[in-house]
Amino acid sequence: MGRDASKSSENVWRSKRIEAAKWNDALSSQDSVADIIGVSRDTIRRVETSANKVMPVDVAVLLSDLYNAPE
Repeated sequence: MGRDASKSSENVWRSKRIEAAKWNDALSSQDSVADIIGVSRDTIRRVETSANKVMPVDVAVLLSDLYNAPE
C-alpha cells in the first residue's frame, strides 16, 4: 500500500491534490507541494489528514490556487 494514510483518502485537500496531479506531475507528492508553496511537509500532511483543528487561511488560499480549485 502507498505511503498516504487511509484516513487522508477521504480528505478534500488530498483528493484535490491527486486530481490536480493529473495535469501537473509536481503535485503528485506532499513534499513537492510543500516546496512549491513554502511550507513544511508536516503542514501538508496535517492538512490532508485533517489533523489541524483549524485550517490556516493562508495555506488554504495557496492550495486552492495551486490546485485550481476555488471551491
